Amino acid sequence: MPETTPSGFAERQIAAVRRQLLDAAAFGKVISPDQLEHMAANLSAALEDPRFAAPRGDSGKRQE
Repeated sequence: MPETTPSGFAERQIAAVRRQLLDAAAFGKVISPDQLEHMAANLSAALEDPRFAAPRGDSGKRQE
């Protein structure tokens, strides 16, 4: 059965972006447009991991 949890790569990328954003928020650090683009690229790379994607058939809509 395939692994369904995010890979270590995806987890590291997301954690790094989270740390950068928290650091900026907590200490008033300015994030340049280039830094934001780099962070966005890191998130995109992490989200491309097939183990991180939503299960097939899930349209993202919340079921009630």
